[in-house]
Amino acid sequence: MYFFISTITIVGLFITFRMLFVKTNNYKFQIPVGKVPLSALVLGLSLVLIAAYYFIVDFFFLDIDTAESFKGVFVELFGALFDVLILVLLFNYMENKGEKKRELIRLKKELDLLRGGREEDTGVKVANIISEIIKLSSIDEKLDLHDLHVGKVGYSSLIIKAINNNVEIGSFANLQLSGAIIKDAKLENMNFQSSELISIEFVNSRMKHICFNQANMSGVQFVDSNLEEASIVEAETTAGVFKNVNLVSSDFEHAILVRSKFEGNNNISKVNFYKSDLSFVEFNGQKIDHSIFDEAVFKKVKFNGTYFLNCTFVNADFSQANLSNCIFDKADFTGATFDDAKVDSLEWIKELKKHNVVGVNDISKEYYIDSTIHTDNEGTPFYLIRRMDNSTIGLELEGEFKKMLFMFSNPKNTGRLGLIQELREVKNALSVSNEAYEDFFEIEAGIQIDKFSEAIIYHEPTILHISGHGSKNVIILEGQLDTGAELPHRTVEKLMIRLKSRGAQPEFIFLNISHTNDLAKSLSENDLYALGWEMEVFDELAMSFAVRFYEYLDKSWDYTLAFEQAIANSPQEELQYSPPELYFNGQRILPTNPSTA
Repeated sequence: MYFFISTITIVGLFITFRMLFVKTNNYKFQIPVGKVPLSALVLGLSLVLIAAYYFIVDFFFLDIDTAESFKGVFVELFGALFDVLILVLLFNYMENKGEKKRELIRLKKELDLLRGGREEDTGVKVANIISEIIKLSSIDEKLDLHDLHVGKVGYSSLIIKAINNNVEIGSFANLQLSGAIIKDAKLENMNFQSSELISIEFVNSRMKHICFNQANMSGVQFVDSNLEEASIVEAETTAGVFKNVNLVSSDFEHAILVRSKFEGNNNISKVNFYKSDLSFVEFNGQKIDHSIFDEAVFKKVKFNGTYFLNCTFVNADFSQANLSNCIFDKADFTGATFDDAKVDSLEWIKELKKHNVVGVNDISKEYYIDSTIHTDNEGTPFYLIRRMDNSTIGLELEGEFKKMLFMFSNPKNTGRLGLIQELREVKNALSVSNEAYEDFFEIEAGIQIDKFSEAIIYHEPTILHISGHGSKNVIILEGQLDTGAELPHRTVEKLMIRLKSRGAQPEFIFLNISHTNDLAKSLSENDLYALGWEMEVFDELAMSFAVRFYEYLDKSWDYTLAFEQAIANSPQEELQYSPPELYFNGQRILPTNPSTA
């Protein structure tokens, strides 16, 4: 009896107060005007009245001790109250969870309405919605951010907060998120396909199996992160930075990596760079193994001490790339192009053979190492790989071709010189006695002073050899009536400046004429090699030294080395009186001490 009265009393009061006082979003109890269900209110009040009726009957009309009656009621009332309290808490928990679920559904629908929007305020709206979702989410709540404009710096932290709050991120596809710094993120298996991630910085993030296919990631930075087996196919990563990143088995096929940098301790193993654009990229001291670079573009790339092991470069384009100070070990260069690529050694092609590189024979047939020494902005010397096509074919020097112009003059009123013999022996030294090479060895005999510049401009030789008489400031050419005519050194200097402006100046000038060391020095200031004699040189010495020089040039195609060998193998007593001197860029290269030459 007491249990029945207590129970209906508590239930009636609970229903009545539940209908009158409801919990709102600001967590305060208020009376909602016009929203109380009348039937529920009547039911609650009825239960209270029934309990009161039974209590009055029990107290006034039944023969029961009053104290005992109150004691029974209160005991049962306390027990019922405890049970109802548990029910209320459970009811509130279930109701709150339902409200949270409904609110999450509503917020997600709002996100769906914002997909594809790129207006300025869209990012703010999206960020606010994500913030509300984070507050409502606990675990296993999947948040799909594909095709959303999240905004720039600031809003990205909400995504990281969502991840750290165990909100499961479903997709980032087509997401617009630029200028953000994302640290310590767990992004394994995430999908960023076609997203806009300009100037994003990923630091210490786990991104195994992540997808960046076709994403715009210009200026992206990956630092101390794991990109193992990542898919970055057809992605735009111009001016990106990869520092201390694990790239094992990642895929950059058709990716654009122009002006990107690989530095620090990256793990670049089994990476696919097929048909990727690596123009102007800097690989600083990297070790790259078992990776594919087939048909990749390396124009003007800098390898800076990088070591390649078992990598393939089939049909890759290395035009103007800087291959200095790097090693290709067991590489495959089949079909690769090297037009005007930079190397640090004349023996570069031979070094490839030592490292078992495939395709070296084809490279040797198509290219040669130009012996001209160039310097970069930091003063580092380098050589260029030249193609042996019709524009450069000339003398065949161990498979390398140059065009030579042999000019000589011996007017009647000057002493007889053995110039014809010198011409014949120089041709033999250069392996051009075969008729097949006659077209690459031009001769201008008895050159007249008014035809001197015209002949050089017409032939545009790579090597210019001039033999004849000369004095301190002039060289002697043919004048009228086969008499000697003086051509001032200053006129020759002006001619070379003119040729340089037209891109037609020689790369090497051999002045086999007395007193031409000063002229050789001034001519070399035009970025070319020039060889002259300090004093008067006798005919036999001039001829023998020239022949030795071209013999060694035919073997090494290195002006400096050929000069050194010619000096070393010439009678030293003959050279002591008038040593030859080799200049480049206005500086005497050899001999370093002419008096001991």
